[in-house]
Amino acid sequence: MKVTIEGDRELFRALNGITRAGLNTAPAMQLIAETWRGLAQGGFRSGSDPYGNSWKAVHRNGQPLRDTGRLQRSIEGRGSKTRATTGTNVCYAIVHQEGATITADAGKHVGLCGTETKNAPWLRFKINGKWAASRKVVIPQRRIFPDEEGGGLPRNWEDDAAEILVGHLNKGAKA
Repeated sequence: MKVTIEGDRELFRALNGITRAGLNTAPAMQLIAETWRGLAQGGFRSGSDPYGNSWKAVHRNGQPLRDTGRLQRSIEGRGSKTRATTGTNVCYAIVHQEGATITADAGKHVGLCGTETKNAPWLRFKINGKWAASRKVVIPQRRIFPDEEGGGLPRNWEDDAAEILVGHLNKGAKA
């Protein structure tokens, strides 16, 4: 899962200024991607989405999306001349980003993360070290990354990107 969001006019003005000045945009875009990575990881620490909304509590002890830390550690940022991208390669991230309803199924099919499931009238999982079973589990949406449904790029994400681009342009103008 990866998220690439284009910013507003201020971002594009700064990016166009860098391009017109003949400067290499890749270092600035990499710094933006790393900054956005830090903001996404900050959501794990605060238990909130990029828009400041708290994630719904979990049924087990602890904070949402922090059981093993795998998802948080997997977030990476990459920049190129034209793009800053922040994302993860963890297959279940999309379930948390969008929310999902998982149901027990009597048929054989490919499930989450490519695992094959067989006649399963019950879903089995652990909560606080004890086994539980259910025919249906609803996983609430807990956005990790900004998206269009949530309102696009949050103002603080956008402001950080614009500041980096303007700083890059000013640094190039002094050189």
